[in-house]
Amino acid sequence: MPIIFKNASFSYQEKIILSQLNLTLNEGCLYSIIGPSGIGKSTFLNLCKKQLIPTSGNITYEKITSTDIITVFQDLHLFPWQTVTDALNMPLTIKKINSAKKKQLLEETLQQFQLDDIKYKYPHELSGGQKQRVALARGMITSPHFLLLDEPTSSVDIGTKENLQTFILEKQRAFQQGIILVTHDIEEAVYLGQKLIVFSHNGVNLINNPFFSNRDLTNELTYFQFCSQLKQMIKEDPHETV
Repeated sequence: MPIIFKNASFSYQEKIILSQLNLTLNEGCLYSIIGPSGIGKSTFLNLCKKQLIPTSGNITYEKITSTDIITVFQDLHLFPWQTVTDALNMPLTIKKINSAKKKQLLEETLQQFQLDDIKYKYPHELSGGQKQRVALARGMITSPHFLLLDEPTSSVDIGTKENLQTFILEKQRAFQQGIILVTHDIEEAVYLGQKLIVFSHNGVNLINNPFFSNRDLTNELTYFQFCSQLKQMIKEDPHETV
């Protein structure tokens, strides 16, 4: 059930944001998006989510509705008056899942996302890593076909960041959703992305990633060369020299 971009372009106030994209995003694959600020990454996510429509070309969603594509925002959007349990119940209620199934999904998700011990806590009582796990659990609990993650580890310390990265990989493998992840961290993009969607001033490129999910290779010369090439591709000024 892919999302297919066919010569899709998007303009705003006569400014071309994205031009003639041709991409196929497959369910079950993890994509990392990298690129300089203001290049169109957020617009791309909004097109994926059907919150925007292309100004030319088209995007095909095969057997996918907008409720099958869930966004986990950078600021998480956890409501201060909701406990962890309340937060997880909300998408189940919106989808009108019956009480018995709701209870089952809630119990399974609390366990799978290691939230059982904090299920009655409010956001102000949670650590940064716990909040991220709640947001991910809320996004995945209804089994969407695609999960869009906007800078999922930007607000946590390095130790928590690495734990969350591993956690995202584990849950993606378990649930087999397509994940489209935006990050400014090149090393994170390379660790988490089976495929890299690189936004640059020269266009958008889809790159296969030989270093996906393998921390053992991060000390290899070829890894540093790969990351360096990516950094060069997304330089803010295409005319700037090293």
